Amino acid sequence: MADVTAALKGVRRIYFSMSLSPYYTDAVSLMGAGARAQGDIEVFVDISEYEQSFMTFDKMTAPEEERRAWLGGLIANWSPQQRAH
Repeated sequence: MADVTAALKGVRRIYFSMSLSPYYTDAVSLMGAGARAQGDIEVFVDISEYEQSFMTFDKMTAPEEERRAWLGGLIANWSPQQRAH
């Protein structure tokens, strides 16, 4: 985390976008912790590939049964990346 905090020195706005990987939640958690440690971040925007590509208005406002089928059934059936989001 020291490296992330050092890299953010002097930064006021963060745009964080990372493609899905098993390390996504670790990376965004470290970036968030580094931003909090900095203490003077004005804006932190986190947009992931999954959200950009798949979570459209139409998909997210569809009837629940349709959403569940599209997302892959129950949360327990989702991939680790889907559950992280």
